Amino acid sequence: MLGQLHTLRLSDDEATLRKQLHINEFKIIRDRKLLPALYQKATEVQQRAVMLKEYADNISSVSDLSQLDKYGVVRQKGGLSSFHIPDKIIGHQVWIDRYLPGVRDSYRKEVQRGERIALQKHANEKGCKLIINPCYATKDRSVLAANTRLNTLIEFLENMPNEKAVVAILNDESYIESLTMVGDWFLAESVSYKTGDGFRHTFFTRNAATIGMRIEYFDAELKDLLGELGCRFRSILTPQFRFNLTPVFRAPEYSGLTPSYKPQNGF
Repeated sequence: MLGQLHTLRLSDDEATLRKQLHINEFKIIRDRKLLPALYQKATEVQQRAVMLKEYADNISSVSDLSQLDKYGVVRQKGGLSSFHIPDKIIGHQVWIDRYLPGVRDSYRKEVQRGERIALQKHANEKGCKLIINPCYATKDRSVLAANTRLNTLIEFLENMPNEKAVVAILNDESYIESLTMVGDWFLAESVSYKTGDGFRHTFFTRNAATIGMRIEYFDAELKDLLGELGCRFRSILTPQFRFNLTPVFRAPEYSGLTPSYKPQNGF
């Protein structure tokens, strides 16, 4: 959000400090569009999760003196979103089921759980808009692992208030991307994906002008997809939505395979 501005010497005087942190000062910075955006890069999957948590938590820790909102709408495109990651302790059965027959180390699970929890704080306050792509997100995974991930996402959606969850499905195996935006605070976009492992080479920016343009494009695409699907908000949790979300599980040979752990209202 702060673009090229990295440091500001803050006064010890409370009145001056309030002026320095007034929302109008941040709006001036936000509206600067002449300078290019600066980026940080997360090379590996685990580093991406760590940075998503840090960026999201940095927003939540903004001082009350700034008069800025501490939360932003979570917009995500690609895969099953961060909300298919469990928020349960890493010793829970769901963490085993989501990777079977493979395994992942405890550190990876911890940082991914941290990513989910940090982003959910924002979603709980401001809501989320998701464009998910189950087709490639479940590709080459065992039925148990894919089903577990889908159930985790559906559990999250079922616990969200009606007006705070908007989801559209883009089922295209060739359309692989990962985009995360939290309000106009930050944007993270990945440019490299390895099936079965996740996204690498993720670029983060806080440039408000760049983020604003991407938000407009995202919202327009979401609206178009929802129009094609003929659904909005909680209508996504109808049986037809579940049918569209899980095409691989419609085959008779998969009918008896379910996760060891299932949400209370899972399918």
